[in-house]
Amino acid sequence: MTDRNEIGMELDSYAKMLVRKLLVRKRLKWDCHQREDAAQDLLLAGWQVWKETEDMGLAKNRMRDRRKNVIRDYFSKSRQPKPESALPPVTDEEGREMRLCESRSSARGSPDEELVVQEFLAKLPERTRQVCNLRMAGYDTQEMAQQLGCSLRTVEREINSLKEYYYEFNG
Repeated sequence: MTDRNEIGMELDSYAKMLVRKLLVRKRLKWDCHQREDAAQDLLLAGWQVWKETEDMGLAKNRMRDRRKNVIRDYFSKSRQPKPESALPPVTDEEGREMRLCESRSSARGSPDEELVVQEFLAKLPERTRQVCNLRMAGYDTQEMAQQLGCSLRTVEREINSLKEYYYEFNG
């Protein structure tokens, strides 16, 4: 029988390797805490299987399968809408508040309004659309830059472009 510490160390190194590959493949910019959380999640999944079966191959398969859930969990946590009161207002150059819709619920309240929003989003370039969607989900510029893997300045430039597209669209 193999020593539990050796098993734990092997599963731990395998979990860290899976996380490294995942970050490269998905081009994620996770900090050390996010990487460690993901590795611990994978390690726990593998350890539970190994403890039940004492089969290292089965434990590693479980860890590989769990990788998909780690990504899903990461994106579901990061995309939770913030409360309306926590959102900073979007303003134009003169300091006037600019809203795509009065509230999040009103965009879904009327099919006409939703159609207008969808039409507006369809006309945007891909990066600007991503910034718009993140902004409507409640992200601040720093969070958007981290999520998109770009600089803060790029996000600010896209927000300015979004304002220009908005004013052109509303004529």
